[in-house]
Amino acid sequence: MMQRPPLRSRGAALLAAMLTVTLVASFAAAALWQQWRAVEVETAERTRAQAAWILLGALDWSRLILREDGRSSSADHLAEPWSVPLQEARLSTFLAAERNVSQVDDGGIDAIDAFLSGQITDMQARLNLRNLFSDAAIAPIALRQFTRLFERLGLPQQELALLVDGLRRAHNDTGTNAP
Repeated sequence: MMQRPPLRSRGAALLAAMLTVTLVASFAAAALWQQWRAVEVETAERTRAQAAWILLGALDWSRLILREDGRSSSADHLAEPWSVPLQEARLSTFLAAERNVSQVDDGGIDAIDAFLSGQITDMQARLNLRNLFSDAAIAPIALRQFTRLFERLGLPQQELALLVDGLRRAHNDTGTNAP
């Protein structure tokens, strides 16, 4: 007849087996989490690098447009190339689609849904003396803007009043002398 091992040693073997399974499962979960995190970091870094390249391309485009405008003309107006906005363009049109590059990257992000658009705005055109006077009357919004400007620059408000009065007189003079 065969002897049975004592109950205490069977419990210790079962406990050792359970601890081994728990340790292996914990190590596997930690390795899986580290792998997932590495993939997420790499995907985020690739996305950041692509966005930086696109931004750099857009900045180079704007520099080129403005440099050519500076070379070709001395006055700015809204018929120049810099004033034409860049309409939304799918970024997939800029990618190497002819080389059978997939439009869906490894992270499952669809590149077809990415757009690029832009516009160069002449900020100096927003502050125009002609905006003060419209339809033979002082424009209240423009007057408030110029009032704030004079306050911020520390200029006397009497100067603004003289400016507005001069514009009014100039408008009246050109209106009466017109054919």
